[in-house]
Amino acid sequence: MSEKYSSSSGGIGLCGALFVLFVALRLTEHIDWAWYWVAAPLWMPLGIFILCIPIILLWMRKAEKSEREARAASRMWR
Repeated sequence: MSEKYSSSSGGIGLCGALFVLFVALRLTEHIDWAWYWVAAPLWMPLGIFILCIPIILLWMRKAEKSEREARAASRMWR
């Protein structure tokens, strides 16, 4: 018989672990944070991603404009 190996990512990851830790600390009254800060490990990665989208789009637009200018300059010198 042959063994089959499957790779799958499991577990809760860093953000999930931080969330569980913060919830436990909040419920045991070791921290006195608002609940939205306790849940920050869940929503902050999405917020950072959403903030990065305009930066990436601006960078792509600038790269496209530079490429067009380079093509136009190369045509001018032919």
